[in-house]
Amino acid sequence: MVGIDAWSDYPPAARGLTVVGDAQRLDLEAVSALRPDLVVAWRSGGNRAQVERLIALGFPVFFSEPTRLDDIATTIERFGVLVATPEVAATAAQTFRTQLDALRSRHASHAPVRVFVEIWDRPLVTVGGGHLVTRVIELCGGRNVFAALGALAPQVSVEAVLAANPQMIVAAGLTVSRPAWRDDWRRWPGIAAVSGGHLYEVPPELLVRHTPRILQGASLLCGYLQQVRGESHDPGRNGGNGQARNPMRY
Repeated sequence: MVGIDAWSDYPPAARGLTVVGDAQRLDLEAVSALRPDLVVAWRSGGNRAQVERLIALGFPVFFSEPTRLDDIATTIERFGVLVATPEVAATAAQTFRTQLDALRSRHASHAPVRVFVEIWDRPLVTVGGGHLVTRVIELCGGRNVFAALGALAPQVSVEAVLAANPQMIVAAGLTVSRPAWRDDWRRWPGIAAVSGGHLYEVPPELLVRHTPRILQGASLLCGYLQQVRGESHDPGRNGGNGQARNPMRY
């Protein structure tokens, strides 16, 4: 690894690498100066024109954008082939699949819970049906109340949330850093999630990033859904710091 985007901060060693841009814009000169053997790009990123320029300059580019949880394991295997470590990748992919299957079997038969995910608050942004977070909600036996929306990160209104009447509201974006987000929702006690006290947080790096750590976020989310159903689970009831006493680790 020689370069990263502005949000690539894990593992900690990544923070010492050269930052070459973000999802909206790349520093083509900085990328070229690093002389990478491989560029990994997000397929639907806002910097697509610059990525195409890198291809024109002769840099090999691998587009990655898992849309299903199983795709994460497949992507790990593809990375293993690309960087000539297929055995290491195969082990990591199998670990991911085993832990994913364990979560599926644990939560497959649970009663559905209506879930609203808040990625941003002003404007109010959530996740649509095609987003990987929706797959995580389904993994936990939940239902994204805005799954019918086609956009990956659609803007919605408070009125639409009131009409959907979620049983659980989860902050899983930059909103997590602003604790007052709960107070905004407590103005609407008619929402089932508010009246039941089911306002939770999941750190965005564990839920909205398409990496193996998404299963840590899934474990937290599944635990919160169980609390909505009145079942016991390790993650502590909010207040809510969104931290499990026994999270899955990778």
